[in-house]
Amino acid sequence: MKKHDIEARRALLTRYVRKMEDRSASDPNNASTRRMLFNGLTRLGTTEMQAGNLVEARVHFRRALALVEALTEAFEVTALARVIAQNRVADTLERLATVALRTGDLEVARAHLERALEIRTVAAAKADKPFLKRKLSATLKLLEALSRERASSPG
Repeated sequence: MKKHDIEARRALLTRYVRKMEDRSASDPNNASTRRMLFNGLTRLGTTEMQAGNLVEARVHFRRALALVEALTEAFEVTALARVIAQNRVADTLERLATVALRTGDLEVARAHLERALEIRTVAAAKADKPFLKRKLSATLKLLEALSRERASSPG
């Protein structure tokens, strides 16, 4: 992505997140608005990561994680909806792991990936959905790659 594209995307997403924050503040029980805020924070974090602003990316991903964890506990009513929401938690943990890897914090990355793996294992066992099994497999591969990275790093 070109620098001006990233800046334009950042500005657009920042406005969107503020709008969703305002809506969420005026109606905190509106799960739809809170999911839109989660999506905005995730996209803003991804944009910051693409721009190399890892500190900012981490801030947005942490906020997204806190929000999606709260949504998972408070608003999801069916078993499948809860599994899908938990999948969002695991996705966000993987994003945080990516930021940790890029900043050289292998232990934090491992902790995030292990938690994501735990969530995905439970989700895959509860719901027989192919996408959950693919996500579980991908998380396992990320953990294996991290283990190889740790084994090959000096110290």
